[in-house]
Amino acid sequence: MSTSLPIQFREYIPSSDTNFILKTYLRGGKLGVFGKTVPDILWFNGAADMCLNHLLKSEKVILAVDINDPSLIFGFLIYNKIDNVFVSHFVYVKEAFRSIGIAKALYAEAGHDIKNPNISGITTYKHANISPLHGFHNLIYNPLLLCKGVNEPSKDAGDSNG
Repeated sequence: MSTSLPIQFREYIPSSDTNFILKTYLRGGKLGVFGKTVPDILWFNGAADMCLNHLLKSEKVILAVDINDPSLIFGFLIYNKIDNVFVSHFVYVKEAFRSIGIAKALYAEAGHDIKNPNISGITTYKHANISPLHGFHNLIYNPLLLCKGVNEPSKDAGDSNG
């Protein structure tokens, strides 16, 4: 994607990016519709980590970084395409860099046209009116998409009903 923003895009590097992504997910995700439904004692003591670790292992992550210093992160997008629907799990842009098109650029870099009228799934977000997709999309909030791809118990595990 060509952009006039002084950013470049790169893939997620677990050894250097996980702490930043975890901290923003803990704060931002808790304010979202999904995070609000989880009690603080669970959210901040492992539930969010478990959810995020699943996403980081199974989904795609793209970061917007400084063009001269790829370790300086401006924002990131955790996403995938499930059953031919673009699914945005979490998008974050540092406050100082918001409203200049970084989130839109992340979506474009991920191969998603935000002006496309097709339905998109969103699994965690604050409110549709502050989403970078507001006004462009037919949004469906579906936190169950977080579970898509989670391994089912093996048949050898036995019947839990007795």
